[in-house]
Amino acid sequence: MSTGCSALTTSETETKAEQSISESPVQPSDPPEPSDPPESADPPEPSDSSESADPLVDVEKCSARSYSEAKEVIKGQIKEFGLGRFKEAREYASVQFREAVSLKNFRNIINEDYSFLLESPKISFNTCIERYKVIYIQVALTAQKVTVLDYRLIRDQEGLGIDAALITAKSVEVEA
Repeated sequence: MSTGCSALTTSETETKAEQSISESPVQPSDPPEPSDPPESADPPEPSDSSESADPLVDVEKCSARSYSEAKEVIKGQIKEFGLGRFKEAREYASVQFREAVSLKNFRNIINEDYSFLLESPKISFNTCIERYKVIYIQVALTAQKVTVLDYRLIRDQEGLGIDAALITAKSVEVEA
């Protein structure tokens, strides 16, 4: 039985290139790596404290509200692309992205690397996780090919906006 698509493929070079053009240049900085504690002859004592886990590694599934909001932002932008309205589509981006990427560059990025967004693809939303004011959601878009994008949306002073969309997989053409 055919599923309508063949094996998904992406190259490391393609992934790096797409990531570099799809993400805004302003990135949250990674916390510094902790230095190794001085070696001691005594083993560390067990901890009975009820300290919470390191907040830098807390990742949770999206709340229903965040998931719904992320879906609306992504669907809204894709709808604008389908209508050829790049200026309106760019308004769904985060403030930080819009400050870093001009409308002209945005149009070029979409036309050259994300042209499948202009075909009004069928949208399927998959995994969604939240970390602080950032939502990561995986979306499968089906037009002539199936393309999987990992979106990063951030909450800023204007609300939730798309900060990056990375192509993580592509298929060959969908069979009719």
